[in-house]
Amino acid sequence: MDASRYDLVALRAVLEPPVLGFADLHTHCDLDLVCPACLGRGLPSPTLDGTKRALMTGSRSQARDPELPGVAERLLQTQMRSISACDQIQDLLWAAEDPHDHEKGPSGYRQFAQL
Repeated sequence: MDASRYDLVALRAVLEPPVLGFADLHTHCDLDLVCPACLGRGLPSPTLDGTKRALMTGSRSQARDPELPGVAERLLQTQMRSISACDQIQDLLWAAEDPHDHEKGPSGYRQFAQL
């Protein structure tokens, strides 16, 4: 994935609510394991200091720009609970795609993780 094709500022902003949602879904100590397991290496494991919300905020801010599209893809596959957030993330990912570069047909179908 070539991160330069993405609106990284908008992607980072739209990823904030679902990433912060991890604080509500997991225990304080589990966040260190959950970030890499669910979101891959693109979202750094939080340190164990501070509130769960502060840990996830720090982890999101430390994520490198080239990793953000991959984090967004993994969020869509595993943790999305909000349809509107899912739509916003997909729109940003699809905006960076070349519409003529689809070997398997158009990818413009909304997908939702099993809840």
